[in-house]
Amino acid sequence: MQQLSVFRGGLRMRALGALAVLLSVAIVVAAPPAARAASSFPDVPPSHTFYTHISWLADQGITYGYADGSFGPDDSVTRGQLAAFLYKMAGSPDYTPPSTPTFPDVSRSNTFYKHVEWLVSTGIASGYSNGRFGVSDSVTRGQMAVFLYNLAGSPKFDVPWIPTFPDVSLANAFYLHVEWLATTGVSAGYANGDFGPSASVTRGQIAAFLYKYSRLDASAFEDSASGSDATVPTQREAAAAYCASTPQSTLSPRNSSDLLTAANKERAVLGLAPLTWSSTLASAASGWSATLASRDDATSALHDQLAHNPNAPGAENVAMSYFSAGQSRASAATIAHRGWVASYGHCMNMLSASYSRMGAGMAMTSDGTTWYSTVNFN
Repeated sequence: MQQLSVFRGGLRMRALGALAVLLSVAIVVAAPPAARAASSFPDVPPSHTFYTHISWLADQGITYGYADGSFGPDDSVTRGQLAAFLYKMAGSPDYTPPSTPTFPDVSRSNTFYKHVEWLVSTGIASGYSNGRFGVSDSVTRGQMAVFLYNLAGSPKFDVPWIPTFPDVSLANAFYLHVEWLATTGVSAGYANGDFGPSASVTRGQIAAFLYKYSRLDASAFEDSASGSDATVPTQREAAAAYCASTPQSTLSPRNSSDLLTAANKERAVLGLAPLTWSSTLASAASGWSATLASRDDATSALHDQLAHNPNAPGAENVAMSYFSAGQSRASAATIAHRGWVASYGHCMNMLSASYSRMGAGMAMTSDGTTWYSTVNFN
């Protein structure tokens, strides 16, 4: 059985945009205080998931729990509490806070005044755009990632161009910081694969994060990337690197609408927004596939009818697949999609952050041997 697959696609290349640079503030993290007698909390039995981490936190004197003797592992951590944890984690450095408060909601009489002022003076954290620190607000997991990354001295590292977590895309403000946590092993996210950047950090979770942070070797705090700072790749740069690696798709779309589903699954790998179906683009794609099939029927020469629509309403991918004994629509759709993913120009069309809509259409020659598939993007 003879098989032939041909792919063509067009891509207008543009110069890469400037990289987003995040300034680093180096800070020397002192060794934790000498171990104290382990504290026992009635709400943290030895069988508790965070027992080891919470016991360590108490042994180091980073926290002793609540006045009633409990720890509250499921309670949210406030930004003030985390400031105190990190101050003690750094060895309770000698520091005299300013006489005038930096934030209107953290007065000199506030329990966490010294800790918050120290945190800000070192560049580990800053307040909100409204000028407040939010001392009583719950810390989100994304904010926590920033605090720990900055506590480590904002080390340079090779930022991955494929997101580790589907809910923390390249465009997420916490992408760099979350990826550092993942790279160093401080956090592996939730069991479902997400990180939950907007979720509140519990006291049990922060105990685990700080415990793992304390056990990082020196390399985690050293620069490992070229340049002056770790940089987050742009979505275009990430797509270019991904497509240049000649990725091999395992998806098996069965028809034109499935091609949209498959394209969105490929985009999800890079955290790109899904494309929506456009009837206008689908009509144009279907019409062009039908034109190519009719041209093929009109000639006795094989496989010479593949071409781009000169009036394509946007970026376009076109594919042809041929089986001398005939083939199904599903087989042709799968061949087209996998070929586009493995071809740089077609892959870049599919993964462009500039496109939000897609339409697809397929047509078969009268003898059943050849399918033409077209997708349009804009």
